[in-house]
Amino acid sequence: MEKSGRREFIRELHACASQTAEDVRDRFGLDFVGVSIVPDGSAPILTWQYAAGSTTENYALIHLPEGVGALGKVQKLRRGIVVNSVEDDIPQGELFQYPIIVAEALSSFFSFPLMEDGDLRVILICATRFVRTFDEVACGLIQQFAATLFSLEPCGEAPLLVHGKQEGFAYTEITHRLLQAQEDERRRIARELHDGISQEILVAQIELRKLGYLPQEEWPAAVDAVSGRLRDVIAHISAIARALRPAALDELGLVAALEALCATMQKAFGVPIEVEAEDPGPLGADREIALYRICQEAVSNACKYSGADAVEVALAVRDGILTLRVADDGAGFDPARPQAKGSGLGLGGMRERAGLVGGDLAIESVPGFGCTVTLSMALGGSR
Repeated sequence: MEKSGRREFIRELHACASQTAEDVRDRFGLDFVGVSIVPDGSAPILTWQYAAGSTTENYALIHLPEGVGALGKVQKLRRGIVVNSVEDDIPQGELFQYPIIVAEALSSFFSFPLMEDGDLRVILICATRFVRTFDEVACGLIQQFAATLFSLEPCGEAPLLVHGKQEGFAYTEITHRLLQAQEDERRRIARELHDGISQEILVAQIELRKLGYLPQEEWPAAVDAVSGRLRDVIAHISAIARALRPAALDELGLVAALEALCATMQKAFGVPIEVEAEDPGPLGADREIALYRICQEAVSNACKYSGADAVEVALAVRDGILTLRVADDGAGFDPARPQAKGSGLGLGGMRERAGLVGGDLAIESVPGFGCTVTLSMALGGSR
């Protein structure tokens, strides 16, 4: 198909998507139908662009990478998936991977692709807010009806019936490690508050009580000592707060915070770090922290372990996609067999952190030729 014809075809898909969602919903007695147009056959970030039966507009705020959620799994598998009971088939701890379920309070769903000459063009989700069985006959009828309305074709493969304990919906190892890390961090902060700060405040309290027994001429020196101890307490509390959310994000903004972070690391490790960053505008606290921490982890790994002579950090926005890129000229590695080096949760942790805020993390590396870590995140309504 020529380029002009392709553009017209995609426009036609968008033009009929909203009405098609309504027609499918009414024809099969569904509570919710969502539609995503995928003009190039795949996309780094997927969204539900049209819906029928939505309770709010939150469905449009969902942005998912391939492999995550109903959208991402259908794109990756190129076939439909069926969840007949969300409560039984998706563990509670995995629901965050399916934001559409939470946003629309769904109980059962069938999500599937529609094709054009073997290329994916549209993904739909058909769902109810009560438990319903989407058997093979029902799925076939729904697919054929939607395909006819879109002038597309069903994928040709039977949908995958998902049972959480069998099809990989159980906690991944990295999710477990993230939760464990959060719990470890809580315990660390509790220890610091109890063993450090509370003890320092207790000593200051005792020193203040001593004032009543000291000659008046000794009060200024004693007050100075207590003031110094309280300044240490304030500094300690500030350090804990910075560990939870970098103060630079609030004081300077994201771009300046990243520049300050890289300047600090350059000084600490002696590795030149070049930063080119444009202001992406307001992203929300969760996304800013994720960007900051992923940059921190990637730069730290490059400086500590790669033997790099230089590191480059770039933050840019193009066509509604924010991209953070950290590249080094170090030793590189085989991404299929990453070494268990690095602070925190390493590469897997960065991927998980990116996924939790609707981003996608790609790692490109060849032994002897450096490494590039790229975070991609759709903006738009998700800011």
